Amino acid sequence: MKWRSLGSSGGSPAGAYRRAPALATMTTLSRSTGAFYLLGGIGSLLPDGDFVVSPAKQLGIATIGYVAIAVGLALLLTGRRWPRPSYHVIVVGGTWMIAGSIMLGKGSASAEDPLILFALPLIASAAFFSWRGAVVQGVIVLVTAVVAMLYVGALPAHIVIFVAGLACVGGAVAWLSRLNERVEEDPLTRLGNRRAMARHLEAAVDHATRGGPGLAVVMLDLDHFKAANDSGGHAAGDDLLVDCATRWRTIVPDSRLLFRYGGDEFAVLLPGFALGEATELAERLRTGLPRGATASIGVAAWQRGDSSSLLVGRADVALYEAKAGGRDRTVAYGDPGHGAREIEDALRSGQFVLHYQPVISLADGTVRGIEALIRWQHPERGLLAPAEFLAVAERTGSIRELGAWTLGQACTTGMSGPADHAVSVNVTITELRQPCYAAMVAQTLERTGLDPRRLVMEVTEGVYAEHDQQVISTLGDLRGLGVLVALDDFGSGWSSLRWLTSFPVDILKIDGSFVHAIDEPGSRLEVLSAIIKLGKELGLHVVGEQVETENQARVLRELGCDSAQGFHLGRPEPRSTRPYPAEPPIARSASAPTP
Repeated sequence: MKWRSLGSSGGSPAGAYRRAPALATMTTLSRSTGAFYLLGGIGSLLPDGDFVVSPAKQLGIATIGYVAIAVGLALLLTGRRWPRPSYHVIVVGGTWMIAGSIMLGKGSASAEDPLILFALPLIASAAFFSWRGAVVQGVIVLVTAVVAMLYVGALPAHIVIFVAGLACVGGAVAWLSRLNERVEEDPLTRLGNRRAMARHLEAAVDHATRGGPGLAVVMLDLDHFKAANDSGGHAAGDDLLVDCATRWRTIVPDSRLLFRYGGDEFAVLLPGFALGEATELAERLRTGLPRGATASIGVAAWQRGDSSSLLVGRADVALYEAKAGGRDRTVAYGDPGHGAREIEDALRSGQFVLHYQPVISLADGTVRGIEALIRWQHPERGLLAPAEFLAVAERTGSIRELGAWTLGQACTTGMSGPADHAVSVNVTITELRQPCYAAMVAQTLERTGLDPRRLVMEVTEGVYAEHDQQVISTLGDLRGLGVLVALDDFGSGWSSLRWLTSFPVDILKIDGSFVHAIDEPGSRLEVLSAIIKLGKELGLHVVGEQVETENQARVLRELGCDSAQGFHLGRPEPRSTRPYPAEPPIARSASAPTP
């Protein structure tokens, strides 16, 4: 995870030259840069009353002005979501636009008037970029200004005075903007304080919201610190705090993301960490305390839609549970048994396997595809079904890594099967809420070489009932890739039939309860028949699930159902065993028509 690479420079003097000033939040950056572009654009459009410049050059100057205004408005409205590195390009672009408007005005008495606008990109560079970035950008601004002034015939003395003035302005702004760093530093431990944490947390949550890696927060509270402080004196208490900070700096991936939250409380931000990984690191922090000291720790992972305050609140709740449970322990919010860490460890050690169940064509009894079903080969509890671990994975966020692994394995297996066979993968609403999920699927398809038209993503009715626009958008993006979407367990929930026409669906999978009812005494098939006819009328491929008897398969075929799956047609089996049955039971039925 690339966030962890920051740890090498965090807290070091060299690291200070590689990070932006504290005030350079995405909100401040976007608003200030947008305002600079607007101001520069408007300045370029102001009439100067000098008609020496040709109409073509006047048009060029006006075009630069309008483009600058458009970019400024875009920055003000959406700049907060733009990648931070893009602002280096934006500032350089603004510098060249100013130079262009000056050079186009050559020959005019007011050609040098826009020179003052060079102060805008210089101020932006000095105030919002790292020292290294500010110097590079500043040099670009000054060199560009010199070139523009030489082009329009400015006097050498004027050039020297102007460039020296710009350099002084840039240096002063850079120095003043970095005074804020001291406001965010705890004087005792030299860690960031609560204010610094709030700023970093806001940036991390914003990054995660825009599709970046996940985020976890660890809250630590030293146990019985007041008693130790009272008995040993404030000096002893201060020494303990400094000792803890020193030890923890060597454990956290990036010491800049370790904060003294207040009093005897500390906090750690862990961008890119899942809940299990964060809990494991929290345990290392707890065991890395000085001799005789203990701490209670609460851990929480960011979930889509969480604000920074909500995330910290969850970590605080977990911290309170740790204290209430006897102190000197770590509690993960929503995962008191540390199941997330066990799942993530199991994924890394290869304990998860996929079993594949065939999907059979009811027309001719041939295999048309397979559905990938995850299992956990637990070293102590044996083979576990999804019902025994998926709920924990969804609640704790581990489902993201688990789902990505499942998709990759299923696509690889699909590539080894017949070219006309589909492979189905179940996807949860938690995964679909990730803005980058469709991109991850696209990368997996490209890596494995599977044709997108052979991949089926199965979702349940609950996905549509949530009315989550991100989920619907993700499903639309998946279909845009060519991936098919199947509505699983249709008829088991409370969703309206309008979902079938309002949202992206290609395949309708009938809930097994309707199929089981076929063999019940006195059963009526009107509802099952209506579901099949509805699916066919909408142009959907209809699949019957949980087919366990020959009679159920026969009735589904007579009612017009396209395909079916279930124990009667083929049990879920590992790929190495027999995922594609050579002759499904229905193929042996004499009543099966042949196209």
